[in-house]
Amino acid sequence: MLSAGSALLTSDYTNALTFSAGVTLSGGNVTVPAGVTSFTVTVPTVNDAINEPSPETFTLAVGGVTGTGYINDNDGAPTLSVNDVTVNESAGTASFTVTLSAASAQTVTVAYNTSNGTATAGADYTSATGTLTFAPGTTAQTISVPITNDTVFEGATGETFSVNLLTPTNATILDPWVRAPSPTTTAPPPSPAWTIPPMAAASTPSPWSRAATPSSQWPCPMPPAPIRFSRWP
Repeated sequence: MLSAGSALLTSDYTNALTFSAGVTLSGGNVTVPAGVTSFTVTVPTVNDAINEPSPETFTLAVGGVTGTGYINDNDGAPTLSVNDVTVNESAGTASFTVTLSAASAQTVTVAYNTSNGTATAGADYTSATGTLTFAPGTTAQTISVPITNDTVFEGATGETFSVNLLTPTNATILDPWVRAPSPTTTAPPPSPAWTIPPMAAASTPSPWSRAATPSSQWPCPMPPAPIRFSRWP
């Protein structure tokens, strides 16, 4: 009597049929009381939490007459989001997880690309673009972005770039972009060293002056400037 269309038995409807006007079903046979000219057949539907194509259909055949049932979905489209990622640049790759808020009975797609923050494509990371496809029932996909392991100190807080989600189908975007810090592993340059060699003590009290020259440990290319110590009369 019942036949699946795009709606499926047990997941979208059940075969626990009920009849009006005293009509009964037994062993696949429908018995209609005398004098009854019409009756209704009630087919229970399943109220799931899955976004599905709408409407879904099934058919019911009684006494050589076939009717089609339509089930309208009442579940909203799932949302898409992408997580924040922090990696050391020596990792070589930053992997972002794009997640659906709930499984869908429909195929979900979403495009993505990257954009610069303080990190620059080509110098600090390799730009990425493409489309993710979530088959029905799939809730997570991964975007991988190559990171450049250079030898340049770029600050203790690292650099950032963004991964952007665009133009979804059968879903909406909750979190359209994420910023990824990419810390450097290169140590900062050492602080400059500055020393003044000790002076010999004067043998007799008298006005004097003596020059102290900066040590050769000073790595800056500036020419040494004398420092003079003077005794005031």
